[in-house]
This record gives sequence, structure tokens and C-alpha cells, in this order.
Amino acid sequence: MLSALLVPASATEVTVSWAWRTSGYDNGERLQATVTGGSSGPQVVSYSGTSWTSQSLTLTGVSGSVGITFDTNANRKNERGYVDDVLVQ
Repeated sequence: MLSALLVPASATEVTVSWAWRTSGYDNGERLQATVTGGSSGPQVVSYSGTSWTSQSLTLTGVSGSVGITFDTNANRKNERGYVDDVLVQ
């Protein structure tokens, strides 16, 4: 999943936040988020816990748009990654 959001020209800092959890993952498997659009390049964070947890990243030097991609390296039908409450502000 990839979302690109246009950012007003007056915004130079954007915070992207979400909640996530996994289910049935094996050791070494993870759910990953990549957030792009800041002056420091893509920011990548990973999670493999089974409890809902909140995550946020703040981008500086933003101009134009912000993108967020969620992916996983899970490889079986019973392994799930869940993402909820995505907020860009």
C-alpha cells in the first residue's frame, strides 16, 4: 500500500503517525513502514510485536508530498500485519 499526500506549501514539518500489530509472525519477520518526503530521505521503521502499539515519524524540510508504504516479509497465509489510525498532520 502506498499513499501520497499533498502538503501545503507553508508546511515545512509533517508528523505521520499510526498504530500497528502483527499476528502469527515467525522469528525474523516484520511489518515495515517507509515514510518519504522530508529533506533527510526515507525513514524506515519495523515492528513485529503482537500488541497494538503507536508509532510516529516527523519529517522536516517537506515540500510537495509525503508518502507512506507498509510492507512485510511474512510468507505464510496465517501471518498477518495490521495497520490502523494513520494520521498526517
